[in-house]
Amino acid sequence: MLSKALEDFALVRSVVPNLMLHVNISPFHLSVPGAAEAIVRQIHASGINPSAIVLEITENSGDRANVLLANADELRLGGVRIGMDDVGNGYNTLAFFARVPCDAATRR
Repeated sequence: MLSKALEDFALVRSVVPNLMLHVNISPFHLSVPGAAEAIVRQIHASGINPSAIVLEITENSGDRANVLLANADELRLGGVRIGMDDVGNGYNTLAFFARVPCDAATRR
């Protein structure tokens, strides 16, 4: 799914250069060994600047915060931004947000 999103995004971004791509990702998918490395590799292979990509996790994934923390450094070293989706709709405390390094937050 990410490869198709990156392919489409590359076409649109050629017309709208400041556009950002926000992609929801499950902490479950991030728990797969090597997931962060594979995501960064895929983004780099697409030719898109990784800083134009925001991987968003949902706020209600707090029980998997440790999984995200384990992968967040690798994703961010690869230039990818981390976002929190549906802020205010879950159960997390400010302590959760202090632990998870986020570059963006959205509320739907």
